[in-house]
Amino acid sequence: MLLLTCPCTVLNPVSPTVAPECTRGPKYEEELPAPEPFTPWADIWALGCVFSDMLVRCRFGEEGVTEYRQRRRRETHETPLKDSEWVSGFHDGVKRLSCVDEMHQRVLEGCPGDHFLHVVSRLTLEMLQPREKREKYSAGRIRSRWLRELGKLGGSLEQRV
Repeated sequence: MLLLTCPCTVLNPVSPTVAPECTRGPKYEEELPAPEPFTPWADIWALGCVFSDMLVRCRFGEEGVTEYRQRRRRETHETPLKDSEWVSGFHDGVKRLSCVDEMHQRVLEGCPGDHFLHVVSRLTLEMLQPREKREKYSAGRIRSRWLRELGKLGGSLEQRV
């Protein structure tokens, strides 16, 4: 089993939302960097995973989410994490999986005029970047950015949901 060092993984070490920097163990030393301690940026990654699943669910329903998880599982099996108990994660141990970008593109292709979905997809993918790019965000900055971007669409978020 993959040895994880982040407190966020104690209850569920194979959670698909665990950040790349927290999912490494000695078994992968040669292929992946050493694990880093749990930080708020790992939470940003996890929230991005949740939003990504929600975006797919909004467009394609439960069948779409099931397909999305299967695609992530298949792609994960082509990474250094292939022999772990990793289940349908969003990354290869370093960066987000290409099928995440492909699914977001598919969501947007089906709704070209839905600016709300475009904003949510863009902001979500920003949260699913390597840690060094996520470090510029804090919970407060993410909240402000989401409110600002969604506010540009007119109306309130409550009206959209």
